[in-house]
Amino acid sequence: MILENTFMSLPRLIPTALPLLGPFSFLCHQKWESYLKVPKIPKSTRILLLGGARDEVVPRDQMQGLWELIRARSLKPSAALPSPSSSVSFSSLGTPTKGASAADKPSPRKSTSEGSGGPAAEEPMGGTKVDGGDKYIEYPDGTHNDTCVQHGYWTAVSEFIASLGPSIDEKRGL
Repeated sequence: MILENTFMSLPRLIPTALPLLGPFSFLCHQKWESYLKVPKIPKSTRILLLGGARDEVVPRDQMQGLWELIRARSLKPSAALPSPSSSVSFSSLGTPTKGASAADKPSPRKSTSEGSGGPAAEEPMGGTKVDGGDKYIEYPDGTHNDTCVQHGYWTAVSEFIASLGPSIDEKRGL
């Protein structure tokens, strides 16, 4: 599975994509709740996330939150997923946290210093994160519509697909 510049859910995207409509995001009937679907994908399904650090539509923290959910997948679907009707926000690690308010949500380019209790530290833009067969590549100059033309994008896609196993032709000995 390959995901590019993807959001946690439409209601979570509205306040940043359309700030004037933010207070009305609860009226959005199209949910597209990726944050509820990703934990149900078996760990045996490898995932490549491709994101632009300068995406002006999908905040960077939404891709990072999905990456953390991908990393947290178990071999079996999780029974402890948040219900769609529950009040859930995401910590700096992208994990569901019940009862947190919008004010508790980290800014897109900040992450809290783990274990230090100190102030939020600037997270570097760009780079590659790998967890088993899953990979998250963030292109530092990528925006929402041009991530696919960033240097190395198509090479990363090609290498990911090739890493999934031999092609049918190779299996047949052609």
